[in-house]
Amino acid sequence: MKLAIGVPLGTEWIPAQFWFCFENLIKPEGYKLITMSGGLTPVSRERIVLKAQSLGCTHLLFIDSDMTFRPDGLDRLAAHKKDVISGKFFSRYDPYEACAWVNGQRKNITELTPVDCSGLAFTLIDMKVFDKIERPWFPLEMHKDGRVDGEDTTFHRKCTLAGFTAWVDPEVYVGHLTSLAVRRNNDGMLKISKN
Repeated sequence: MKLAIGVPLGTEWIPAQFWFCFENLIKPEGYKLITMSGGLTPVSRERIVLKAQSLGCTHLLFIDSDMTFRPDGLDRLAAHKKDVISGKFFSRYDPYEACAWVNGQRKNITELTPVDCSGLAFTLIDMKVFDKIERPWFPLEMHKDGRVDGEDTTFHRKCTLAGFTAWVDPEVYVGHLTSLAVRRNNDGMLKISKN
């Protein structure tokens, strides 16, 4: 496997917890780290794929910079030999729901499962997928009712239309970093909140 690890950066600030995990991640010799900053995440993902293609990579591991993960996460995903496979993680906002959908519904995956969609925050993709789906690979889709389908949803939809199945491995635990404020209420009770 000739691996690219793509990290789309929404800002130039990267949490230390991410880099501790990245440093300890088991990576194949000769892997290429590709970072893109200064733009929207879908644009960064597009540019990362183009760079990985130009380097002749066979696989791309997307890791978002607000994630934590175990050292064996990549090895576990790669062992399944799937075209698109993600670890298990949750939204970083209350109610902290699973970032995986099966039959159009959010699902807390408990075993290796094919999914309609999952987040891309820790996802291994065989580069041949990008040869079979049309660009843009990661478009945002706006609906008249105000809903927005993110680049992860639209990417998975394109994969399905091209005949690829995406999977989630719940044994690949991925944490989603968030900022919380800890304070005491007037009654002395501890409160943890986003503000």
